[in-house]
Amino acid sequence: MSNEIDVRACTATSALVSAEYDLREFAAKDNIEVSIDWFELLQKQVYPDDPGVRYYFIAERNTPSIILPLRLTNKGGVKAIESLGNYYTSLYTPLLTNDSDLLSLRHILAFASCDHGGAHVMRFAPMDLESPAYKGLLSELRAIGWIPFKFFCFGNWFLTVDFNWDGYLKKRSANLRSSIKRRNKDFSAVGGTLEVVTNADGIEQEIAAFQEVYTASWKIPEPYPDFVPSLIRRLSTIGMLRLGIARLQGRPIAAQLWIVGEGKASIYKVAYSKEFGSLSPGTVLTAFLLKHVIEQDQVKEVDFLIGDDEYKKIWMNDRRERWGIVAYNPRTIIGFALLVKEVAGRTAKIIRKKIIEIFLKSQQLGSRASRIFRLKVFTPTQKSPRDQKMSWTIHPIAQFAEFKNEWDALVQSRPGTPFLGSAFLLPLLDIFGTGEEQLCLLHSDGQLCAAAIMQRRQKSIWQTFQPSQLPLGAWVTNGNVDLVSACRELMCRLPGLTLGIGVSQIDPRIQSRPHDSAKVRTQDYIETAWVDIEGCFETYWEARGKNLKQNSRKQRNKLQAEGIEIRIECITTPEEVNKAIEDYGSLESAGWKAADGTAILPDNAQGHFYRKMLENFCSMGRGRIYRYWFDDKVVAMDLCIHDDAVIVILKTAYDESYRAVSPSTLMRQDEFQQLFQEQKFLRIEFYGKVMEWHTRWTTQNRTLYHVTEYRWAWLKKLHARMSAPAEGPSQETSSPAQT
Repeated sequence: MSNEIDVRACTATSALVSAEYDLREFAAKDNIEVSIDWFELLQKQVYPDDPGVRYYFIAERNTPSIILPLRLTNKGGVKAIESLGNYYTSLYTPLLTNDSDLLSLRHILAFASCDHGGAHVMRFAPMDLESPAYKGLLSELRAIGWIPFKFFCFGNWFLTVDFNWDGYLKKRSANLRSSIKRRNKDFSAVGGTLEVVTNADGIEQEIAAFQEVYTASWKIPEPYPDFVPSLIRRLSTIGMLRLGIARLQGRPIAAQLWIVGEGKASIYKVAYSKEFGSLSPGTVLTAFLLKHVIEQDQVKEVDFLIGDDEYKKIWMNDRRERWGIVAYNPRTIIGFALLVKEVAGRTAKIIRKKIIEIFLKSQQLGSRASRIFRLKVFTPTQKSPRDQKMSWTIHPIAQFAEFKNEWDALVQSRPGTPFLGSAFLLPLLDIFGTGEEQLCLLHSDGQLCAAAIMQRRQKSIWQTFQPSQLPLGAWVTNGNVDLVSACRELMCRLPGLTLGIGVSQIDPRIQSRPHDSAKVRTQDYIETAWVDIEGCFETYWEARGKNLKQNSRKQRNKLQAEGIEIRIECITTPEEVNKAIEDYGSLESAGWKAADGTAILPDNAQGHFYRKMLENFCSMGRGRIYRYWFDDKVVAMDLCIHDDAVIVILKTAYDESYRAVSPSTLMRQDEFQQLFQEQKFLRIEFYGKVMEWHTRWTTQNRTLYHVTEYRWAWLKKLHARMSAPAEGPSQETSSPAQT
């Protein structure tokens, strides 16, 4: 080390105090997390016995000019240096003074690397992308010969305050203003009261109230139960506490921990009792505290901290991002290997992005062309629809096997729907079909450009083949066929007088949604979710919510403490499918689906279909069955199929006797980690209705829809009038073209 720069290290903040260093510059100001108090609390409650905690600092006389709190780890031979933090951390930064020289970071980083015996990788997250500290770490890592990369952590919603409470309300939506007014009135009418705690008077009673609410809420129990109470106590002594409590006739039913300091309010923890959800106590309390910090504390910013949760957008105006840094030491073998892996992953992501952009551009061109030429397909010279010689041919479904190669080629021309291939549809028709379905093929100049399997719903109404096992309706095109025009043409070709045609459960990613018209009705079906496989799994996992990460960690620790070995297995050979379906059936038959009559069993129709279908896909190298084990017991399974771009999770089951340790969640974490490491697919599709558990894994969703084409406009009006009483807010189970 340089003689001019004296880098020192200690393993606890108490050592800094004992050495009589002046730490007043590092006291909590606008953000408790950027203070020596925070790291003292974090170490005491989360890392009390961790030998890897370090505080590296440079001091002039008795005053440190910069402190870098870190944690040294060694897992699987990889020596890592990480920012001292965990899921409690919404913002990390080195502790700086007004006189800090960020150039000195290079000496601290080099010292830390040597202190760890030649570290391989460093990670700092989450940080402010625009902060001098972030830029300084990037620069100084390069200065000592390391190779740093940026990575996204999460979105951060906040509110810039330049108005009073009335001014804030005027800028919010009419729905929110009405909700606040109505909910406050209802809450007061039943004896509800609100208070904000700001000091240490009676603090233990208020902490007990907070914990009572937290226990009664949807929240997963804290793995470090003393952390938040200790934080509340500390905040109460330094004037930064804003603990909101909503009570109903004296009983606490909602609680929120806000932190206020030097013009900024941070919303740290929120919870309400599920029992009183109908009163919306969370909304009432948020409005109460927001008004308090705007009018009483006169803050200039309100920060909703971690995540892009939809409800945060209702209250806040602005969004920024928190990013991290991962850096590798190329002078070590392990560091260089990790660097190569990082570069390969990022290069693959760029290539995939370019491919997707090209694909989407071609889709836009195709969509534009279909609007111009309707049912025409591109040819060197423009021809009228008649000159194109396009026509539907109708065949008995028994002939499907004769056309399967042509059908499959059409499906494969637009990746993303492996379940629309013949390997899925043939066993589906065999087991769940009636034999009366019609195979409909649309050719243009000898080329298949659209195909469908239609079934008669009523005497004059036809709909795409749609058993519950099929995620989308049996309708495929090459992307250049107008859906409405194709339905209109098909209506004239199907047997008998056809009054309406319904195409059900259409994916807007595959077929753009047409506009409603005099003879066309579209209906929302469900919202479905997906996960993009971009970058490394660590980045994806870091972006997930606190509850998911916290719960997974807790369950793994519990299983490890009980000596239970967990492992994931991926079955891909057809010979193993039969036994796997037996195992899957055992899981479902022991749960609620058995009583409901929908469980997959080896000897029922469901079992026969999934066994045959998965054997087909595994024979093609396109089937996967994930089996999750606790010791020698199967506790969770996923049935999946895929093409070259997408893997689809068709079915999930788990042993309900292990519900307390969330086996399906642990399986999905390990499964997704493998998929991210493979980098074989662009995305993971669920193709089911978005449930609460989906939102833990992704924030992305889209709406599947139905389309009905009527022969006459008056028939659409009549159908709407007849079905109106039966149609409620949700159309999940409604079918198109049903009269």
